[in-house]
Amino acid sequence: MAKYEGYCSNCNFEAGRTAIKNHIMKEHNEGQYVCYLMRAEGDWKGSPYWLLFSAPKELSLDQVDDFLRYEWCECCGHMSSFYSGRGHDEIEMDMHVASFIVGDTFRYEYDFGSTTRIKLTVVDEILSEEKAVMLLAKNEIPEHKCTFCGDEADHIYFDWQVETYACDQCSEKEENEEFDWLPVVNSPRMGICGYTGEGGFNLKPPFRDVDLKSPFSIDEDDDFDVGGIFRKFAELTGGDLANDLLGLSEEGFLDFQNELLDYVGLPSLEELREDGDVNEFLVECEEMKPMSEAQLMQFIEDGDFYDLNAYAKHLEDVIEILNGLTPEEAEGFDFSEIYATHEVVQKNAHLFAKDDGLSKRSELVSKVLQLFGGDEDFDG
Repeated sequence: MAKYEGYCSNCNFEAGRTAIKNHIMKEHNEGQYVCYLMRAEGDWKGSPYWLLFSAPKELSLDQVDDFLRYEWCECCGHMSSFYSGRGHDEIEMDMHVASFIVGDTFRYEYDFGSTTRIKLTVVDEILSEEKAVMLLAKNEIPEHKCTFCGDEADHIYFDWQVETYACDQCSEKEENEEFDWLPVVNSPRMGICGYTGEGGFNLKPPFRDVDLKSPFSIDEDDDFDVGGIFRKFAELTGGDLANDLLGLSEEGFLDFQNELLDYVGLPSLEELREDGDVNEFLVECEEMKPMSEAQLMQFIEDGDFYDLNAYAKHLEDVIEILNGLTPEEAEGFDFSEIYATHEVVQKNAHLFAKDDGLSKRSELVSKVLQLFGGDEDFDG
């Protein structure tokens, strides 16, 4: 396979990277939205990974971020950022795509620990039927051979720049059980952290700006989709309460999203037992940083009431699980600091109500949960 061989996402035309770009400009250059044709590629010499995609000029880099996470990067919700040129001047996520010109290059980094680095180039202008970031072409997956037998590899273990590959059969051999295998996938993040190539964290195309008035449907069998559930709720209520939420503060939607995820994100004790995760959960609880009364008072003095309420609700859920443990499950663990912190929070609960916007967010959270069949009330 040629180094830059790939395929068109619209018609499966196969060719080299340059030929596919020319094919897209000739055969798939139509629509009402003016976009940039952009190329993304692994930011190292000889990288076989590349994408061509369209990005409407009026969208912000937030949508490009979601797109790159979905196609190439997302594993554990790590932070990411864009940078200009070869320097390290950060580009704000709310910057519009229109701020670039054809020929510009910039960089994207995902995960500031085990970093995946991507180079982005504004290749040309192109028209699109979709007001969304859309994949147009992608490299063919590179071939990798099993380190042990030479057959086609299905798994990879990456450790300090050393790549070890294995086919299904060799990965199951006893002498190879020490390796923490990950699947071979078509991404520059292959083998890093927990990346499996499955998009992750409820990222779903198309990636576009939120339009509260546009129709939006949710499949209740899908993974939890905060953005989708927010738009669905806005549709069902005429958008009034949702727009009230967005008007609470500059980061109103982010507050709502975090609060909702904090509320529904903790598994029940039954689910922990069913998945065999009780011990892992208890280890994490024991490592929780306790909050003293002085720290709590500082939270209140700083006016950070959203975080305080989210933390209080999380503590309540943790305590509920801990109270349901059997003596055998709790043996060897010390949760005294968690209980002490919980008492401090409960003692000062009357101070939580000072947040004028909390009642509206709590109302929204409760109604959103009802869309998924939940009947509990969110008390903030």
